[in-house]
Amino acid sequence: MLINFAEPMVWLWMLSASAAALYGLIFNKQAPNPVRSFMKTAAVAGLALVVWQAQGPSFLLFALAASAVGDLLLAGPGEKRFMAGVVAFAIAHGFYIPLFLEFGAFKHGLAAWQVVAALALLVTSAGLLFGVLWRHLGPMKGPLSVYFVIILGMCFSALALPTSPYLTYAVIGVVAFATSDMILGFEMFALKPDSPWHRVTSPAVWTLYYGGQALITLGILNEWGARLVAGQVA
Repeated sequence: MLINFAEPMVWLWMLSASAAALYGLIFNKQAPNPVRSFMKTAAVAGLALVVWQAQGPSFLLFALAASAVGDLLLAGPGEKRFMAGVVAFAIAHGFYIPLFLEFGAFKHGLAAWQVVAALALLVTSAGLLFGVLWRHLGPMKGPLSVYFVIILGMCFSALALPTSPYLTYAVIGVVAFATSDMILGFEMFALKPDSPWHRVTSPAVWTLYYGGQALITLGILNEWGARLVAGQVA
């Protein structure tokens, strides 16, 4: 790893990972409360602080900060909070698109695996949205369709990144992040409240979401550091 994770950056990583672990193991199972909201928000907010401490790419910082705001909003009950949280996450996904463009997405020809992966993602996500969720969405069809398009834009731009060991972390992170959103949509709109599948979907959503954001952060910061060393970043 090229980034020197020395103090205080290492402490910020530990804060983030600790909050994520505590939320996933303990607080995710609880009803909404202030401590639960703090733990959920602190996990990705800690990643944002890592990027800030490293003076990393602005769009990565904005994406993580918007995600943390979304976590805070979705940690509490209420339709208005839910809609505001959806908007915050749409903004977060949107910030990742110029970030990946900044790191070279679509600047070179696409490999066969990138085209196949993009087509597979499109077919899978469209099948989930229109084949499984659509009849359950009601008035949310419009907003969630826009959200769906933004997520696809994020995923396509990540899959179009140039090949490098560090950017591979970011691509895997994006796939995990998008998968967590797909599972969350299925959980919220297709599963019944008493379905035993919630015992599986809820921890899966959090693990994929936080793990995805952490991998994106790790990959982008190290790629950025490598380009700094090579003199490719002003």
